[in-house]
Amino acid sequence: MAAFALASSSGRARGVAAAVGLWVLLTLGLPLVQLGQEAWSVVGPPAPPWIFVLAGLRALGLAAAVAVIAAVAAYPVARTVSARVLLVLVLVSPLARALGVLGLGMAPGVPAVLLAQSAGAIPLAALVLQLRLRGRARVWLEAAADLGAGPWRRFWEVELPLLAPALALAAGWAALWALGDVTTLELAGGGKVYTLALLLRDAVLSEANPRRAAAIVVVMLAVAVPCALAIARGLAGLAGEVSGPGPRAGSGLRALGWLGVGLSALPLAGLIGQLSLRTDGSGGLLLRGLLARSLALTLGCGVLAAGLGFTLALLRRRSAGRDAVAALVLLPLAVPPVVYGALMLPAGRLLGLMPGPGLTLLGLLPMRVALAYAGAVLAVAAVQPEVIDGARDLGAGAGARLLRVWWPLLAPAGLALALVGFAHALADSSVPAFTAGPGGSTLAVGMTIVARGGEVDVVPRWALGLSLAPVAVVMISAWAWRPFAASRRRAQG
Repeated sequence: MAAFALASSSGRARGVAAAVGLWVLLTLGLPLVQLGQEAWSVVGPPAPPWIFVLAGLRALGLAAAVAVIAAVAAYPVARTVSARVLLVLVLVSPLARALGVLGLGMAPGVPAVLLAQSAGAIPLAALVLQLRLRGRARVWLEAAADLGAGPWRRFWEVELPLLAPALALAAGWAALWALGDVTTLELAGGGKVYTLALLLRDAVLSEANPRRAAAIVVVMLAVAVPCALAIARGLAGLAGEVSGPGPRAGSGLRALGWLGVGLSALPLAGLIGQLSLRTDGSGGLLLRGLLARSLALTLGCGVLAAGLGFTLALLRRRSAGRDAVAALVLLPLAVPPVVYGALMLPAGRLLGLMPGPGLTLLGLLPMRVALAYAGAVLAVAAVQPEVIDGARDLGAGAGARLLRVWWPLLAPAGLALALVGFAHALADSSVPAFTAGPGGSTLAVGMTIVARGGEVDVVPRWALGLSLAPVAVVMISAWAWRPFAASRRRAQG
């Protein structure tokens, strides 16, 4: 019997590894090979090396600044604000942030880009930190307080060592996203902040220079792959530490936390200030035509990503080599979005897909699957093992456990992750900028086109409406999650 179980586990591990390997090969490996072949055979216009050096240094400096701001602000924000508010701020589209910063009266340039990107990085880092805070920190802090340690000493000697890995993970993640945020660099930068992301976009879309594009992609992947492994290990550290509420912050820390939230919400205030009652014109007509198609495409992406993420999370539970499997699945979280956008065009040529909704869906899926997988791993870890073992001891097979145990327990989390994937894909304009084709296939790309065309009265209304999607997502997710949270409290009480 033990030999059979061992063989079954080994077979499942090979199956999971094969499925994940095929997924990475399809979405990253083959497109990279295709781009390399084109780079070998097609020689584009030469460019002075100093362009790459300056663009790279500018990109790294900006990403490092965003990471530092996010890391400094993350702790007070995580101790002060609920996860629902943070999730709403994370899901605000980069387009809305970029336009909102300009609406505050800031001139396009480095300060505008830094504010827009920091407004998204702060709640993201705070969410990661908040997960880490919801576990052993309360017990340790209470013990330190009983021993006479003050607030500062408790933070320095108890919380900081506990939070350091999550803090490094959050800062690195924020920096990687800043590296590939084409929309903010283009709109808030106004052409004055030319980094590797814009250099890659122009090499693919404007200059037809696959050699330059391949060189930039390789550089970004060399940074992203080790970061993906770090994210996978960080996720493993977060799993199982989300059962308890975080410790309550003092008044001074709460003031700093609300200051960080205000900084994150500042671009939305600028967006509201740009609202106009003028008619939509031709830009509004284009955006209304894209609305239904964009909603269907991104909702389908969210549902498909949630299904794939939960499938991989459930299969991973008893598989060997978890870190390697998780790193491959989570790789899109470390790869800047502009890289996936650039690789989707070679992937489309390889698969016979022209720019349009099909290629856009293929480009949007990897990152949403990675997000769904990360959430599914945490949701699966929160299910008490005794429930699953009890069902197995009563003779329930894998299919019966899936339908009668896993499905009722994980359905609320599945709905929440599908909606998060939908809102996240709806706000994405970096990948669809490459894959959409003429006229755009998503609302975010359409708004970027209209903004470039100078119809400044049209876009703020649509961008603000796009920013309301996360609010609806969080409200529906909270409603769906309530029965599951109540059952967990009863089980723990």
